[in-house]
Amino acid sequence: MFAYLAPETAYPNRAVFANLWLFEPIVLRILSAKNSTNATVRTTTAVTVFNGGVRENVLPKSAHAKVNFRIAPGETIESVKAHVADVVDDESVSITAPTKGFNSNPTPMADPDGPGFKHLQRAIGEVWGNDVVVAPS
Repeated sequence: MFAYLAPETAYPNRAVFANLWLFEPIVLRILSAKNSTNATVRTTTAVTVFNGGVRENVLPKSAHAKVNFRIAPGETIESVKAHVADVVDDESVSITAPTKGFNSNPTPMADPDGPGFKHLQRAIGEVWGNDVVVAPS
């Protein structure tokens, strides 16, 4: 994405984006620091269902949570489970992935030089004009 946007940005961003081989750690730190961009650089987590106690001031005998992860490219279900196990650090907590439904690893990133992206660029250009910058993301 940054390689496509670099020529369209002003200095110093142009120099940074065109040289991510050097500036990637800084760019990642900046993106990670903001709520609006943090999710673009890592796996995200959302607790969607949580069941536990039923009375105030009484510890539940058990608890159950369903957590949704948007797995970042380069990671897998197994690597996310390993990270969660490391963070939870409690052998009495069971961590399982669903056996049906949404239980797949991320698909490989599409090739921006491939025909699919070229078709999108052409179609967007025909609708919005050829001066519109189309960047993979």
